[in-house]
Amino acid sequence: MTHSSLLQSQSSPLAIVYPESLGSSSLSPTRLSQSSERTVVDRNDTLQDSCNSNTTSEDGNQECALQRSLNNHNDPNSKSEPISLPVFRVMVLASALFCNTFMASMLLPFLSFMVSDFGIAPTPKDIGKYSGYLVSSYMVGQFLFSYRWGYMSDVYGRRPILIIGLLLTGTSFLIFGFSKTYTMALASRFANGLVNGIMGVCMTYMSEITNETNQGSGFAILGTARASGIVLGPIVGGFLSAPSTKYPKWFPKKSLFDIYPYSLPCMIGFSVATTGGILAIAVLKETKILASHTDLPTHSTAFPVQDQDECISAETEQSTERSPLLSASAPLNPTRIQHTQPEPILQLLRSLPVFLTISLYTNLNSTYIQYDELFSIWSRLPPSQGGLGFTSSDQGTGFAIGGACLFIYQIFIYSHVERHFGTLQTFRIGALISLPGFALLSFATNYSQTNRTFMWCMVAVAQITRTVGGLQAFTSMFVMISNSVLPRSRGSVNGFAQTFGAFGKMIGPIIAGNGFSWSLQNSLGPPFDYRFMFLMLIFQQIVTLLLSLGLDKSINHRLSEEQDIME
Repeated sequence: MTHSSLLQSQSSPLAIVYPESLGSSSLSPTRLSQSSERTVVDRNDTLQDSCNSNTTSEDGNQECALQRSLNNHNDPNSKSEPISLPVFRVMVLASALFCNTFMASMLLPFLSFMVSDFGIAPTPKDIGKYSGYLVSSYMVGQFLFSYRWGYMSDVYGRRPILIIGLLLTGTSFLIFGFSKTYTMALASRFANGLVNGIMGVCMTYMSEITNETNQGSGFAILGTARASGIVLGPIVGGFLSAPSTKYPKWFPKKSLFDIYPYSLPCMIGFSVATTGGILAIAVLKETKILASHTDLPTHSTAFPVQDQDECISAETEQSTERSPLLSASAPLNPTRIQHTQPEPILQLLRSLPVFLTISLYTNLNSTYIQYDELFSIWSRLPPSQGGLGFTSSDQGTGFAIGGACLFIYQIFIYSHVERHFGTLQTFRIGALISLPGFALLSFATNYSQTNRTFMWCMVAVAQITRTVGGLQAFTSMFVMISNSVLPRSRGSVNGFAQTFGAFGKMIGPIIAGNGFSWSLQNSLGPPFDYRFMFLMLIFQQIVTLLLSLGLDKSINHRLSEEQDIME
């Protein structure tokens, strides 16, 4: 079943096209709000005049190009008009996404040490289990509220939700850094996930300021920002946690950072998030109105309606109630009445592309967070137990290695790969690239005592393939999720994707933590020793690749409201 064949399940009963030269037929829309009508017509006239002039701003030129691109969407002989990325808005989106992953990944190098300091784990082998619960608490909060943030962005706009998310996420992360008990850390991490609606809103916003000619580049920048946070967060967390122990000259005993050894990196995370919020306030413009109207052809007039009955006039109603635009003396171009409210999520999930992309995104999130969690709790173990004997600084270095080629690949290579192979095939290639790293990492311990240089080389290869492959897979997935749904429901679907992405990241650490603790205690030997969970990662990634076979190449292209009507 193809992408386009499922459009009917996403159609709205309030999306109507009227033919040209419509006279005073009894089917003409009546009882429309004149103020709403005048507002929308004036807005379209203003946009048309602006597009015809030579005085439009960069954002105005971009909006006009988007409008013309959407006009040509159903013309088989036309192509989307190339438009330039709005640099400042893209950079603010990138900074917001960087803040999000920077804070989420920062605690990984010191998490197991923090749990150990709390004294809640009965034995060292139980630290992985309690670390998993702490990581998962953040995902529980996201699971419960991510869809709500996405839905609210469809109703109230992208900009306010993004700003609120940045400011509240930074505040709750700061509280986490000053936690003195496991319970307080658990509660603050849960709150951190609850107020965080950043990811889905960023993806929706990007899809609304790009078209098919530049969405690869736009999402590549967001992917770079996201991956940069994943890389730089552990560096900051690893090198700046417990500073009184590592740098006693600058952080003496009994100082603030000695009493709260994990507060310094969290204070930096708070500062980064607050800066991102301020930039969003200063630079970002609301795109919800743009999303509602630029999906209409420039030759049509949109009339927002509140009820389906307002669309159809009774035969006895006279033309005195009609807008002059609907009279016989004023021939009309094709006119569309569009319902811009998001569709119910259960209706959206009947679409196979929506269902499959969200399922793939869930499994992808679970797999990669398990890898990161395993690296954190496994590498700190002594070589006698199958680990590498890493300190938190070593872990920070290990997490950062993948960033060496990250920026070059994502900025200069990804968009070319995506244009050559298409989004779907690029996703599959990215998922495949990570497999060797999953297999290789578990064997690094064989050289942890005999050849540390070779051991670090194995760690480097594993981290680079994980980072590059994951980056390519996630960036492609963001594009496919946005392409799977009509514009009016992108916020809801991106929010729902984040909900189930959070579910994947919620159960992932629990599976990794408990599974790894079990592998250390079962005394069964290979393959059920410490290597067991790495083998499970390979299995999960193969499942992801098999699931992707359910999608076809139509997912490489966007849906539009025009397609919804024509179908």
